[in-house]
Amino acid sequence: MKKTALIISGGSINYEFAKEYVENNLHTLLIVADNGLKVADELGLQPDFAVGDFDTASIDLINKYKNKSTEFIEFNRKKDFSDTELAVDIALDNNCEEIHFLGALGSRFDHTLANVYLLQKAINNNVNAVIHDVNNRINIIGGNRRSIQLEKSVYKYFSLIPLSEKVTGINVTGAEYNLENVILRMDCNYSLGISNEIKDKVIIEIDTGYLLVIESKD
Repeated sequence: MKKTALIISGGSINYEFAKEYVENNLHTLLIVADNGLKVADELGLQPDFAVGDFDTASIDLINKYKNKSTEFIEFNRKKDFSDTELAVDIALDNNCEEIHFLGALGSRFDHTLANVYLLQKAINNNVNAVIHDVNNRINIIGGNRRSIQLEKSVYKYFSLIPLSEKVTGINVTGAEYNLENVILRMDCNYSLGISNEIKDKVIIEIDTGYLLVIESKD
């Protein structure tokens, strides 16, 4: 079994989705970032690590888990890294082969965007990383991972967005709109990869660059 980390951050959470996700997916390491501790508590989970400056998690909740087996790693508020990035570093330090995120998206677009970029940090360390929420599943390909396979499920649509200046050699088969040897750039063809449809089994391949693969329900 792969060593897999689940990171719960303090963004938007649909608890019904989160409960179902946790019940159906096994993780060997649970890391909460600041107010992700509240989510873990609501889900009845025991975190292995809690990390951050803890400017949003309640004191009562912090003390509750300090009296259990959770290891707290606390930072000053004046720091150079987000709580979620610090959680990623813990997953990497513990030799996790995959990282999955809940609560990484939300109303703070700056945090949302920064968390999406953490997928690139993970893959640069040869670790696959995925962000999950009730409406989307966000993957990245690039580095040593240059292909991904999507199957039709609750996620009917997918979009491709370059996360590097350009992504070359993009091939897509099994979709409503297939692509052959396409280049996506940050400075043009801005929406070419938006809102494709999964017909059955989609295979996406690239040559160079970093490409976000976003599956969506609607």
